[in-house]
Amino acid sequence: MNENIIRTISSEMNRYLNNYQMSKLQEVLYKKVEIEKKEISNDEYVNKFINSKRLEGCSELTIKNYKIHIYKMLSYLGKDVRTIETDDIRAFLSYYQSNNNCNNLTIDGVRRPLSSFFNFLEVEDYKFIPNYLVALCAPHMSTTRYLKCPKCNKKSWSKKVMSKRDEN
Repeated sequence: MNENIIRTISSEMNRYLNNYQMSKLQEVLYKKVEIEKKEISNDEYVNKFINSKRLEGCSELTIKNYKIHIYKMLSYLGKDVRTIETDDIRAFLSYYQSNNNCNNLTIDGVRRPLSSFFNFLEVEDYKFIPNYLVALCAPHMSTTRYLKCPKCNKKSWSKKVMSKRDEN
């Protein structure tokens, strides 16, 4: 009963408060009503997330990839999911990149499942913290394209796309 009241208040206040303010509101509400959320293990959180991804229609290969990266992170950090901070995830991604000698594209492939996992936890009200999607931005990746020069029709690899203004 009290849990439903807290969810109703939270959902109505959601459009007026940022993520941090929402988390504080929920903390206060739970303390005042003296409701203790059921303790859930990291494995249970991961299983709930994986079940959600299956229902969304993700392939088993994608789900396997999600599990691998989430469990690698949890193993590296050795923390309860509810206590993981943004800096912890950044430290893990940095560790992963240096130990596996990966480029930014590979790290982005590791980041995306983690971002999806923490977004799931936030949407499902399992975690009262700022949104990890905002905190974990994709790494910068430079791209090159095989382009044809509009002046001489020569094709070559280029990092800049010429506009009509550049032709003069």
